[in-house]
Amino acid sequence: MFILAALLSVCALRIQTRLGAVVLLLPQQTLLIITAIGAVLAAISGHYADGVPRPTLFILADQFPPILIAAAHTVAIVVHGKSIPGP
Repeated sequence: MFILAALLSVCALRIQTRLGAVVLLLPQQTLLIITAIGAVLAAISGHYADGVPRPTLFILADQFPPILIAAAHTVAIVVHGKSIPGP
């Protein structure tokens, strides 16, 4: 599934329509959002998915990169979509 999402995102770079590019980037974006949601939920609950308890700030600091990557990827999709000419 991860390889397919990566291949579709590479294809999105070559497609010449905004809708097509965004549709091809959606699987990768979905995986990143799921990861970010899991990271936020782990920080809120105070333990990782495997049950290891840690302070909320520790988990948030540890899981900040996936949250940041999901947000940055969203911005990158918008910028890429705007760079493609046409409707």
